Amino acid sequence: MKNFDLVNDILKGILKEMLYGLREGLKESDTIGAFPNKDRSNPVYPAFEIFAYLLFRLDFLVMMHQELKLRMPLFNFIADKIPETLEIEKGTFNSTLNKRMDEYVGVQTDRKLTDDIRTKKLLQGYLDNLTYSISKQDFFHWEGKEKPLPFVGLTDVLAIQITHKEMLLPVEIQFVKMFKNLFTANSDFTQLSTEEINSILESTVKEIENHAD
Repeated sequence: MKNFDLVNDILKGILKEMLYGLREGLKESDTIGAFPNKDRSNPVYPAFEIFAYLLFRLDFLVMMHQELKLRMPLFNFIADKIPETLEIEKGTFNSTLNKRMDEYVGVQTDRKLTDDIRTKKLLQGYLDNLTYSISKQDFFHWEGKEKPLPFVGLTDVLAIQITHKEMLLPVEIQFVKMFKNLFTANSDFTQLSTEEINSILESTVKEIENHAD
């Protein structure tokens, strides 16, 4: 389980970094006035949306590069730990997370979509959920096969899009690269030693830093 703990710790660290970027990006945005009560905003709602999207991205990487037996145990291990961290009631958390996974997986597995359209649709759904969570201070629930677009102002949407591109996306790219390198090193990453994992993570950080230069 120590390798599961490691994955969970990395995901939580990335989540914290992205929440910081979100706050900083919106603080500097000219359109921040679009969000009501910004000084009293509850970070739980955007934290959940970012977590749900990261968990989906992680789950897809596991599905692509790890043995099938690891997928659900790792998913459940991480999903079971986060409600206490975010202080969300377990039933509400599970219900909303299931809806998010249904949404994202539905797009990911839609064979009618091209890769470009699939990527854009996944991102748009994530940003819609994130925008709604901040603007309305609530979780977005919907019923049926088609998800209606949550009604929020254009300035809200633009503020989130800009902040995502400048502050969140670079961190998300690091997240994907880190776990892709970890999962492709061994099809059962639980067999990797602590030294091997640290070496992979260190080389990934250097790779990211060199690419940034």
